[in-house]
Amino acid sequence: MKLRIPKIELEYSYLEWFAIDQNHKILRFTSGGYGAVPEFVYESRERTEVLCAYFEALPDITEGHIAHTLARGFLEDYIAASRKGLYCFDACDGTKYTSAYTKITSPERALYYDDLPMCIRDILQYNYLALDVDKVDEVKVQNEAFISL
Repeated sequence: MKLRIPKIELEYSYLEWFAIDQNHKILRFTSGGYGAVPEFVYESRERTEVLCAYFEALPDITEGHIAHTLARGFLEDYIAASRKGLYCFDACDGTKYTSAYTKITSPERALYYDDLPMCIRDILQYNYLALDVDKVDEVKVQNEAFISL
């Protein structure tokens, strides 16, 4: 049985979640307790935790590049994640929390869905966003559905 994450918990909790774009690149989002979160994250606490643990344990495969300066002091964390091939977005634009997730860092060489083990692909297949991460600087979650800006 899947244990849902209560919506009220997400409104007050820092949450890290992952998605794939239309080109099968991997995106990492951090809500900071402010960013809206899609239904596929609410659906299963276990899936979210497995993805976090998997991506945290990955080795570096590339360099990370700053796309937007983050004033809160977590920039090194985002660069470290991009060294693993992940595109990183935050609900804070560097000065304040916004209704959109801002791209903070990008990898020099992306990690792709097909590079992942089947057990991780089986989870991540539900976390699809209809956007091209290389063509957006912000991603907005509205009514638990994604709209790229």
